[in-house]
Amino acid sequence: MGCDNYPFIKPQGHKAYPLYKSVHGVSNKPIKTLWETIGPLVHDMVKVYGSHYTSIDSAQFITYRRNKEEKTGPVTIWIGVVPGYTTANTAHKVSMDILSLLRDYILSLLRDYDLKDIE
Repeated sequence: MGCDNYPFIKPQGHKAYPLYKSVHGVSNKPIKTLWETIGPLVHDMVKVYGSHYTSIDSAQFITYRRNKEEKTGPVTIWIGVVPGYTTANTAHKVSMDILSLLRDYILSLLRDYDLKDIE
Protein backbone atom coordinates (compact mmCIF):
# COMPACT_ATOMS: atom_id res chain seq x y z
CA MET A 1 0.00 0.00 0.00
CA GLY A 2 1.24 3.53 -0.69
CA CYS A 3 4.29 4.08 -2.85
CA ASP A 4 8.01 4.73 -2.47
CA ASN A 5 7.56 8.46 -1.88
CA TYR A 6 4.50 8.15 0.38
CA PRO A 7 4.69 4.77 2.14
CA PHE A 8 1.80 3.49 4.21
CA ILE A 9 2.85 3.06 7.83
CA LYS A 10 0.63 0.64 9.68
CA PRO A 11 -0.69 2.28 12.88
CA GLN A 12 -0.07 0.60 16.21
CA GLY A 13 -1.60 0.76 19.68
CA HIS A 14 -4.98 2.42 20.29
CA LYS A 15 -4.67 4.35 17.01
CA ALA A 16 -4.59 1.08 15.07
CA TYR A 17 -8.39 0.97 15.03
CA PRO A 18 -9.90 3.34 12.48
CA LEU A 19 -12.74 5.64 13.39
CA TYR A 20 -16.00 5.34 11.48
CA LYS A 21 -16.41 7.98 8.76
CA SER A 22 -19.12 8.85 6.28
CA VAL A 23 -19.03 11.06 3.22
CA HIS A 24 -21.66 13.65 2.35
CA GLY A 25 -22.30 15.97 -0.55
CA VAL A 26 -21.70 19.68 -0.09
CA SER A 27 -24.78 21.80 -0.48
CA ASN A 28 -24.43 24.91 1.68
CA LYS A 29 -20.78 25.88 1.34
CA PRO A 30 -19.27 28.60 -0.88
CA ILE A 31 -17.40 26.02 -2.99
CA LYS A 32 -20.76 24.76 -4.27
CA THR A 33 -21.35 28.20 -5.81
CA LEU A 34 -17.79 28.41 -7.12
CA TRP A 35 -17.88 24.86 -8.51
CA GLU A 36 -19.25 26.06 -11.87
CA THR A 37 -15.93 27.87 -12.37
CA ILE A 38 -13.54 25.60 -10.48
CA GLY A 39 -15.02 22.24 -11.55
CA PRO A 40 -14.09 22.48 -15.26
CA LEU A 41 -10.57 23.63 -14.34
CA VAL A 42 -10.10 20.64 -12.02
CA HIS A 43 -11.48 18.37 -14.77
CA ASP A 44 -8.91 19.73 -17.24
CA MET A 45 -6.05 19.19 -14.76
CA VAL A 46 -7.04 15.58 -14.17
CA LYS A 47 -7.27 14.97 -17.94
CA VAL A 48 -3.77 16.44 -18.51
CA TYR A 49 -2.28 13.68 -16.34
CA GLY A 50 -4.22 11.01 -18.22
CA SER A 51 -6.01 9.81 -15.09
CA HIS A 52 -8.98 7.54 -15.76
CA TYR A 53 -11.58 9.06 -13.47
CA THR A 54 -15.22 8.20 -12.88
CA SER A 55 -16.32 11.32 -11.01
CA ILE A 56 -15.14 14.70 -9.75
CA ASP A 57 -17.19 16.40 -7.06
CA SER A 58 -17.02 18.22 -3.74
CA ALA A 59 -17.61 16.21 -0.58
CA GLN A 60 -17.30 16.45 3.18
CA PHE A 61 -16.35 13.71 5.64
CA ILE A 62 -17.87 13.29 9.08
CA THR A 63 -15.82 11.36 11.64
CA TYR A 64 -17.69 9.62 14.43
CA ARG A 65 -15.50 9.49 17.52
CA ARG A 66 -15.66 6.84 20.20
CA ASN A 67 -17.37 9.25 22.61
CA LYS A 68 -20.19 9.65 20.03
CA GLU A 69 -18.94 13.13 19.10
CA GLU A 70 -19.17 13.99 15.40
CA LYS A 71 -16.48 16.03 13.70
CA THR A 72 -17.12 17.52 10.28
CA GLY A 73 -14.00 17.85 8.16
CA PRO A 74 -13.18 20.45 5.52
CA VAL A 75 -14.67 20.43 2.05
CA THR A 76 -12.78 17.94 -0.11
CA ILE A 77 -12.53 17.61 -3.87
CA TRP A 78 -13.37 13.94 -4.43
CA ILE A 79 -11.94 12.35 -7.56
CA GLY A 80 -13.10 8.80 -8.18
CA VAL A 81 -10.61 6.85 -10.29
CA VAL A 82 -10.71 3.52 -12.05
CA PRO A 83 -8.73 1.03 -9.90
CA GLY A 84 -5.29 0.27 -11.28
CA TYR A 85 -5.18 3.15 -13.78
CA THR A 86 -3.73 5.93 -11.62
CA THR A 87 -0.53 5.64 -9.60
CA ALA A 88 -0.08 7.18 -6.16
CA ASN A 89 2.58 9.50 -7.62
CA THR A 90 0.23 10.74 -10.34
CA ALA A 91 -2.56 11.26 -7.81
CA HIS A 92 -0.17 13.27 -5.65
CA LYS A 93 0.95 15.46 -8.57
CA VAL A 94 -2.66 16.14 -9.61
CA SER A 95 -3.67 16.98 -6.05
CA MET A 96 -0.76 19.43 -5.67
CA ASP A 97 -1.80 21.19 -8.90
CA ILE A 98 -5.41 21.35 -7.72
CA LEU A 99 -4.33 22.81 -4.37
CA SER A 100 -2.28 25.43 -6.22
CA LEU A 101 -5.29 26.29 -8.40
CA LEU A 102 -7.54 26.64 -5.36
CA ARG A 103 -4.97 28.73 -3.50
CA ASP A 104 -4.57 31.11 -6.46
CA TYR A 105 -8.32 31.29 -7.07
CA ILE A 106 -9.15 31.97 -3.43
CA LEU A 107 -6.39 34.58 -3.11
CA SER A 108 -7.78 36.38 -6.17
CA LEU A 109 -11.28 36.32 -4.65
CA LEU A 110 -9.97 37.73 -1.38
CA ARG A 111 -8.15 40.48 -3.27
CA ASP A 112 -10.95 41.27 -5.75
CA TYR A 113 -13.68 41.47 -3.12
CA ASP A 114 -11.53 42.85 -0.29
CA LEU A 115 -12.37 39.87 1.91
CA LYS A 116 -10.44 38.74 4.96
CA ASP A 117 -11.31 35.03 4.70
CA ILE A 118 -13.50 32.55 2.84
CA GLU A 119 -15.29 29.97 4.95
